[in-house]
Amino acid sequence: MDISLEKSLDGIDAAKEIRSALNIPVVFLTGLADSDTLEQAKAAEPLGYIVKPINPKELVATIEMALSQFAVGTRRAERVRRDSDAIYHSLVENLPQNIFRKDLEGRFTFANQRFCRTTGRSLEEILGKSDFDLYPAGLAEKYRADDLHVFRTGESFEAVEQHQDDGSSVQYVRVIKTPLYDSQGKRPGHSRHLLGHHGSEAARRKRSGKVRSASGRLQRPPMMPSSAWTRGA
Repeated sequence: MDISLEKSLDGIDAAKEIRSALNIPVVFLTGLADSDTLEQAKAAEPLGYIVKPINPKELVATIEMALSQFAVGTRRAERVRRDSDAIYHSLVENLPQNIFRKDLEGRFTFANQRFCRTTGRSLEEILGKSDFDLYPAGLAEKYRADDLHVFRTGESFEAVEQHQDDGSSVQYVRVIKTPLYDSQGKRPGHSRHLLGHHGSEAARRKRSGKVRSASGRLQRPPMMPSSAWTRGA
């Protein structure tokens, strides 16, 4: 790419946009070799910088080396990603919590095996489904409203919810939902995912005024910081 383009956007800015949006490597071709231009070009992370007049053999060699470096970097990044995913999945599968991830439309995109056992469904039966496919309509509507609150505000949601087994006994479940941000820290509306987890309270308690009367919201116990559950989309 030539650094000097016949438009308002110069080659350096164009290369930054291309690298950011498409992750395509760039080799600069230019008649400019001054220190200021070189410093500006570095910000675009080019894989080559050729000063005109162009030598065809030098051009071919530079492009071939750039493609080789890019391929090596891509393979290295893929290994790092796989290792990171393996650590993440090992963590969420071994924690004594029901952990799940949803997209902006409320569809499940991940669930650990504990969550699968709790719902009595396999992962294949959960992925792509929503709360309305798993829970009674009343509960599903509440869960969906909580999800939308997280997406809209970008803030974590924490609550204690009740699951009643019979007419007198209530099981309390701690719930945390938090938005997921990508590596560039984009807002949840862009990353379009939230992460949630919940687990039963240590003991079952009788109805005793712990539940807020009208709204059904419950007194909140100390929570594990939600940032511990945040991950890129």
